Amino acid sequence: MNPRVSPRKSGRQGGGSEDDSSHDLAETVLVTGATGFLGTRLAKQLLKKGVFVRGTGRNLSVGLELAKAGVQFRPVDICDRAAVIRSCEGMGSVVHCAALSSPWGKESAFFQTNVEGTRNVIEGCLEHGVKKLVYISSPSVVSRHQNQHDLTEENPPPKEFVSFYSKSKWLGEELVRQADGIEHVVLRPKAIYGAGDKTLLPRMLRLSRSGRLPLFGDTPTVTHLTHVSDVVDAIILALKTSRANQKTYFIAGPRISIEETLSRLFDMLGQTLATKRWSVTKAMFVARVLEIAWRSLLLPGEPPLTRYVASILSYDQTYDTSLATTELGFVPRVSLEEGFREVIAEHGAQHRSQQISRQPIIQRAESGSDYGPIDDLRPLPCRVFNSGSVRVAEPLFLPEGKLRMIDVPALFSVIEHPDQGVVLFDTGYTPRFYDGTRDWPYRLYRHITPAVVSRHDTAVEQLRGRGIDADDVRLIILSHFDPDHYGGIADFPKARVMCSWRAWSSVAGKKGWAALRQHLLPCHLPDDFPSRLELLPDFEGAQAGGLGPTMDVFGDNSIRLVQLPGHAPGHLGALVRNTRDELFFLVADAIWSIKSLHGCCSSGLHHWIAHDRVRRIRSIRAINSFTAERNDLVIIPSHCPHMAEALGLESNNGRRGRVN
Repeated sequence: MNPRVSPRKSGRQGGGSEDDSSHDLAETVLVTGATGFLGTRLAKQLLKKGVFVRGTGRNLSVGLELAKAGVQFRPVDICDRAAVIRSCEGMGSVVHCAALSSPWGKESAFFQTNVEGTRNVIEGCLEHGVKKLVYISSPSVVSRHQNQHDLTEENPPPKEFVSFYSKSKWLGEELVRQADGIEHVVLRPKAIYGAGDKTLLPRMLRLSRSGRLPLFGDTPTVTHLTHVSDVVDAIILALKTSRANQKTYFIAGPRISIEETLSRLFDMLGQTLATKRWSVTKAMFVARVLEIAWRSLLLPGEPPLTRYVASILSYDQTYDTSLATTELGFVPRVSLEEGFREVIAEHGAQHRSQQISRQPIIQRAESGSDYGPIDDLRPLPCRVFNSGSVRVAEPLFLPEGKLRMIDVPALFSVIEHPDQGVVLFDTGYTPRFYDGTRDWPYRLYRHITPAVVSRHDTAVEQLRGRGIDADDVRLIILSHFDPDHYGGIADFPKARVMCSWRAWSSVAGKKGWAALRQHLLPCHLPDDFPSRLELLPDFEGAQAGGLGPTMDVFGDNSIRLVQLPGHAPGHLGALVRNTRDELFFLVADAIWSIKSLHGCCSSGLHHWIAHDRVRRIRSIRAINSFTAERNDLVIIPSHCPHMAEALGLESNNGRRGRVN
């Protein structure tokens, strides 16, 4: 992943015809649904053409792989209006691939995702001046329960749609066509397949092997199969061809019967296809009965057969793609033979895990580990501030503490980068904490951690007092999701937020008791928060002794992040060299106090509330090892009263900061 990537001019052109009806690809493209089958292929192909690509989606593992390839990934749900609108900022074009695509489901779910989600995209395009929108629809918007041959774009939709999905995609098309001020192209690709597809051909193969996919009708059902690479080509043509503006196109590959498709696939697998035919009448009747049973009895999953699937398998559906050929220059390149070989090759390979490795993060340093990247850190001005405090009994904070009440600070750091702007490591508390803990169950958090914070203590106010405007903060590095670390994010609307993918996955979408268990107060996060996130994969950069791999935030060796798991999922620390040549080690909550660093690390409240106690101990031992080998190190835990005092910070407000 390259967190330095931002929208830019690529200086390179996309392919396509050279006539005067075409123009260069938009230099910045947002792909919604980028973690899906089609969206992933499209995003990678656009990258190859030198286009800056921002991708949204919900699959974090695929999103992180895209980020490593160069896509600016945002974990945005298409139903999240504010986040979708924010995602369109700075984009020249949008390709809207995100959709709920299923033969079964609730009408409300299809409407929310495919209609309201499309409305969100349109609003984002209008608000941020996006030039072109390519909407990925479906040929099923004109399907009927009958044979249909050589359908053209002039064919109207049916009075009764064959599925909720089909109806929702038509309504999405209508929203796009009615959006004034946006150039748009609607594409209706038919039956997309290829390596990476988990639904179409793999599903047919599974059902055929189990004997659950009969062939319907007296004659083979003819359709089209369209390779995903050909659909990507069509999208790129739609992006760059001005003649396509305000038009709708069917995109389809070679014609083939379903029976021949299965026969050829099974031949290539060296297996025998056993066929059994049902009449169309029987298929539609059985599907109708199953649908009624599933809806009335609220059965889980989808029925073994739906009328939508029965219709696809029973009736010919073919399309005239001459308009796409004439105006887009679309011609399918991938033959069925090539496409089937690709599918079979993937089908026969061992299933590769799509989950990121769960191996322990903290690693012991090998003898002679290279400390060069740490020794050569670029000095930067760094300030440490206090954003308020929590009053607690000292034995709860330190097992060996005295029977007295102490003020535990909530520190955050401000790093001024000459090229990248102002960077915050955490944001501290804000009075928003009181709003977020007014109602149950969140009120319980107020009683557990009684914070003392005023408006003057907040990061935004303290920075303003030093001539730094909220909009000057360009990046917030979030150590983990505790309210005293992310509480001020909403005060910095222009800032990106960088955190571990593990941290975000632990809190994403949680509310109520589920959120409280993860220390999440949802009101602390702005509505567009997911669109501002940059999720970090597990690090693979230069080693920092016993701390393990690091990540160079800006690629200039000015800020290096390390993984300190245990206290919370995806917990991060940071190494920064200040202008006094001190190595600041911002450890956040990996430890609570420098006095506890060399003591027993398997006792006390900090240990027992840890998300992962084993990893917490490993992190503390790694910090100890690193500390023993450095004499220029200043360890800064976020809640250490002794460090706050050493830095000259006041115990109950943060109006003074240590400048380094």
